[in-house]
Amino acid sequence: MIPKELKKKLIKKNGISLSEYIDFCLYDKNVGYYENISRIGDDFITSPEVSQLFGECISVFFLYLSNLNSFQDLNRIAEFGPGNGTLISDIIRSLNSYNKSKKINISLFEKSKNLIKNQKKNLSNLINPNIEITWLNKIESLDKHSYFMVCNELFDAFPINQYISRNNKLFERRVVYKNKNILFEEYPTSWKLLNKINKLKDGDIIEHSSIMEKFISKIFNHLKLYGGVFLLFDYGPYQKANISTVQAIFKKKKCNLFEYPSRADITHHINFERLKEISKGYNLFSIGPIPQSKFLNMFGINERLDNILTGLSSIKKKKKLEGEFFKLTSQTEMGELFKCMIFTNKQIKLSI
Repeated sequence: MIPKELKKKLIKKNGISLSEYIDFCLYDKNVGYYENISRIGDDFITSPEVSQLFGECISVFFLYLSNLNSFQDLNRIAEFGPGNGTLISDIIRSLNSYNKSKKINISLFEKSKNLIKNQKKNLSNLINPNIEITWLNKIESLDKHSYFMVCNELFDAFPINQYISRNNKLFERRVVYKNKNILFEEYPTSWKLLNKINKLKDGDIIEHSSIMEKFISKIFNHLKLYGGVFLLFDYGPYQKANISTVQAIFKKKKCNLFEYPSRADITHHINFERLKEISKGYNLFSIGPIPQSKFLNMFGINERLDNILTGLSSIKKKKKLEGEFFKLTSQTEMGELFKCMIFTNKQIKLSI
């Protein structure tokens, strides 16, 4: 069923860009996928929700950085797209167990008002004199200080456009409403991505998100001006192919992009190489992409697993924890499918 607002928009404008379609489906204030709390988690599960081990390893990385001479003043954390607050709550608990006296300032960036309500509810019992949490809607609102910035599965949900090569010409794939159906139509465009049009083969598809690039450029600019570290985990191959990577998930199953508008989650592969290119414009250092499993192994997931298993007597709980560990680290699960990248204003050495 097509939402009335979407149908009106498609008819009135005689078609819209793919990014406008995705933005409506995911973020519309009335019917957007992420505005309906009951849907969140129905179609996907993120690493923090798989196990506390994920957030604990990120905490170890934060502590490792804060012990380096270059980052000793690192006592501020910013998370982009915190979801239900699971990751930041695990980070807070883990940091409290290591150093209860150190004050940590936390800034959360969330677009959905409903998710903000959920986050405040889930994090209320963790706030103490040494933990200060604020909600911001602009990166420019961050204090002019060094931050440890983190996000998990954020950029694959940013709206994107698609451009397809036909006979050495570029066409935009736009979303139209015809014969009571939503579908793609191709329109000529003069838009060029990095002047690489001549390198495209017939039928090649380029995906580009100007919204995402503006957003991450603001993060990189803050790193350049004030220092800090940006850690991201997201979905995609090491090198993005010139194909359509947009996919919709409805009730945990892949579906046609136009089959369940506003009721299906929509994601796409991240172009990690493009992120690297953008970061160079801000004179930043980058590490990765590396598999999620490699990062977690580097920052103690095996040792943490052994410690918890030693304290458990229940065979059922042990098997559950081992299953969570497998899902996070296995090459057939999230361990290889999800990649990690690290951006800093000062070079750091990791044994990767």
